[in-house]
Amino acid sequence: MLLDLLRSSNKCNFSKKGKKAFEGFFPFGQVAIFGLSMSKNYNQLSLEQRYQIEALFEAGIKQKLIAEKIDVHPSTVCRELKRNIAQRGRTAGTYKANNAQRKTGFRHQSKPKRIVFTDKIKSMVAIQLKKDKESRTNK
Repeated sequence: MLLDLLRSSNKCNFSKKGKKAFEGFFPFGQVAIFGLSMSKNYNQLSLEQRYQIEALFEAGIKQKLIAEKIDVHPSTVCRELKRNIAQRGRTAGTYKANNAQRKTGFRHQSKPKRIVFTDKIKSMVAIQLKKDKESRTNK
């Protein structure tokens, strides 16, 4: 029954060998590949990898070969270059690792964060715990 549901899903990708890889079907970033459930792991590029991209890009090496050299997916290199090649100014049209690292840090800092346990909630919990403790000692 589950396999029938998965086969009918429009999110079923077929590999060249005819085996099925079901992507996007499982919630919370899990992927089922050949019947196994795995979670996706993402890593940010390190400054060292950015320096390698800078050197190889300046040498005129293609993005796919750069990706193979630094052991990342080609789309990672493409996105990195697209985000961080300067559009104007002194360094227009070039990729600079230091600038890319600084821009990445700024993007992460300015990204909205989900604050679950705020100071207000902490104080409310502390008050409630204190009340509960007092009620237990009075009995």
